[in-house]
Amino acid sequence: MRRIFVVEARTVGASSGFSLRDLPGSSGRLDVVCRCLVAALRGAGGVRGDTVFWALLKGGRNPVALRVEGWKVRWLPGSELAVAKILGRVFEGRRVEGFSLEEASFGEVVGRVVREGAALFYLHEDGAPLRMVDVPFPVVFVLGDHLGLSRESEELLSRLGAVRVSLGPRRYLGSHCIVMVHCELDRRMLMDAF
Repeated sequence: MRRIFVVEARTVGASSGFSLRDLPGSSGRLDVVCRCLVAALRGAGGVRGDTVFWALLKGGRNPVALRVEGWKVRWLPGSELAVAKILGRVFEGRRVEGFSLEEASFGEVVGRVVREGAALFYLHEDGAPLRMVDVPFPVVFVLGDHLGLSRESEELLSRLGAVRVSLGPRRYLGSHCIVMVHCELDRRMLMDAF
């Protein structure tokens, strides 16, 4: 029942030269990535072992893909500052269990998860209500950061046949969207058990 979340972070680079006292202002909004990472992988019972989180960091010289595999992460703090400290170590090239970095574009990462058999969904305000859409597993949900997806990324998702799904009539923070998707998928799994 693998769940994959891909966040395009258009202003964040893989640099450890940020200030924890001004994380949003000194990091290109790494705080958004940290909150989305916590939302994707941290549950009440610990780390979600069924989930993979990708952040496409496009704010540096070359795009870098951060991958976090839930089943490899032993513990994840709930604080975005504590997560930023972990990411700082990862950006410095230090080994952190479950975290990896690679030079890869948005298209390469999305293409890879689709080739691995994941159904592709794009979280968008103009999509079909998620509650009305069949969601097969494994599944990947793509969303943008505070700026949304780039036009190129949206065009790629269209070419790949991504299904646009919506969580409601309002805009929500990316981290909230991830929590709502988890909630909906957990609800469906509970209903299927009966």
